[in-house]
Amino acid sequence: MKNNFFIAISIFLFLALATLLLQISSAGRTDTLPASDGEVIQFEMRVLQDKWQWEPSQLEAPLGARVRVNIKNEDSYAHGFAIVELGVDKYLPGNKTTQVEFMADKIGEFKFFCSVLCGKGHYHQTGVVVIY
Repeated sequence: MKNNFFIAISIFLFLALATLLLQISSAGRTDTLPASDGEVIQFEMRVLQDKWQWEPSQLEAPLGARVRVNIKNEDSYAHGFAIVELGVDKYLPGNKTTQVEFMADKIGEFKFFCSVLCGKGHYHQTGVVVIY
């Protein structure tokens, strides 16, 4: 009896965690079709006003996809969007939306960050791109 209860709880926790991970991985994604051979995966992203945060702070794309990120900078001052390993560094003017494009040509997790010194939260303004 005790063993069956443990198995039921374990299955429930596994399913809950799997559902949560699926929801997190698709946050911010506007194109849910699988990409290959250079298909475009598009994301909408925001720099949250006076918070020094990206929303979403994680992007996922398949290897070989062209990634297009429309970043709305809600601040009146500039930010930057950089991914060193992928050769990305784009200036984001205040109160504007800027399009950033890059190829998902390496598998891995790559940190993105603000590349324009922008204030007290600058060094914490980071996120990650996952290419699978």
